[in-house]
Amino acid sequence: MTTVELRNVSNKILHNVNIYVPSGCFYVLIGPNGAGKTTLLKTIAGLIEYTGTILFDGEPIDDLPPEKRCVGYMPQSIALFPHMTVEENIMFGPRVKGYSVSEARAIARELMDFLGISHLARKYPLKLSGGEKKKVALARALAVNPKVLLLDEPFTGIQYDQKVEIALMLKKLSVKYKKTIILVTHDIDEALGLGESFGVIKNGRILYTGSRGEFIESIDNLLEYINAFECIISKRLTEDLVYMDCNGLQLLAPLENKAITKKARILIPADKIYVAATPAWHGMNTFKAKIIAVKKIFGNIVEVKVIINNNTYTLKLTRSILLKPGNEVYIKIPIRYLHVETT
Repeated sequence: MTTVELRNVSNKILHNVNIYVPSGCFYVLIGPNGAGKTTLLKTIAGLIEYTGTILFDGEPIDDLPPEKRCVGYMPQSIALFPHMTVEENIMFGPRVKGYSVSEARAIARELMDFLGISHLARKYPLKLSGGEKKKVALARALAVNPKVLLLDEPFTGIQYDQKVEIALMLKKLSVKYKKTIILVTHDIDEALGLGESFGVIKNGRILYTGSRGEFIESIDNLLEYINAFECIISKRLTEDLVYMDCNGLQLLAPLENKAITKKARILIPADKIYVAATPAWHGMNTFKAKIIAVKKIFGNIVEVKVIINNNTYTLKLTRSILLKPGNEVYIKIPIRYLHVETT
């Protein structure tokens, strides 16, 4: 297992980045699109020039070319070789490093078995689904036995059930192979589902790096597109489904963390709160609201003050022509996008 440290790392996109990732940690760097997440991974991999120092286990790697850095990099674009089979794609890295054909094949088959893709060995990338391509790309990144695994938005472009499957594989992978993993994403679901330690990046600058608890506590200040509500459990419906009282707003929410008994924080991304001019939805977590004020805060995210059941709330929402002071709208907060975290 390997520690990763960036000291005052800068280039055209990054500005004095300082990060420390403990050995064997699953570190998640989260930030909006265009924040510099991909650039940071490419910088660690040695694919982009930089100033400053990058250290693995306390030793600088700045003078090492990409192929000598012992890094496994899974780009967002996946970039599988179309003329090679799945097995050949996975064997490519070990062969470049000097392994024999039989040795490289043994590595590929072990990884294919672990990731459940042995049946795809003779297929070509064009015949694979999005989720299958992600697994092959992951196997290829692991095949070189990297000290550090870099994952760039690994869940982009795949269905929800495939996201869940690959997320579970990543958790198993971090335990089985004891790799230090750095994953970048803009998605709070992915971040909270996988991360042990967290960083927040915006405009090429690190705004936060540290523990999960501190990240949860300050998340709404760090990420403009995340809503955070202070709540208490008002009623337990089942073992993992509860009503949360969020300053008078009653939300039905999932409760995966059984350690939560009373107080909690509910997190939901701005783009997962739906707004309509008419009552387009029925059921739980649907509210009639009157808009008091609207203020742009970042990109297409606006801060909206609304009155619901005679109480005033501030919500972060995706910009919409419906969001004008004086308008009455209907708001839907889907249960599946709610995260309940300890405070």
